[in-house]
Amino acid sequence: MKNQATFARLPLANRNKLAGGRPRAENSIIMTLEPLHPIQVQRFSTMSVDEKWEVAKGLLRTARETRRAGLTMRHPDWPPERIEQELAREIARART
Repeated sequence: MKNQATFARLPLANRNKLAGGRPRAENSIIMTLEPLHPIQVQRFSTMSVDEKWEVAKGLLRTARETRRAGLTMRHPDWPPERIEQELAREIARART
């Protein structure tokens, strides 16, 4: 999709159609990406594949830590093993 900001302003029914037809709850959050700054574009274009891979791994690590913290806050009674099981289950079913 060309413009994520436009996508976020569409009525929910239209967003569902454009998002692969998967229905979304009325209160679901649609993430939008800001355009990259020209300095970011220049830096990414000069990065090696290994550097880009390290950035990607860091983003995945951050996402896992954030989700783990959310699960821990939502289910304070769960033991760490249960948190890790749920985290693995969520990541396995995640879609881009």
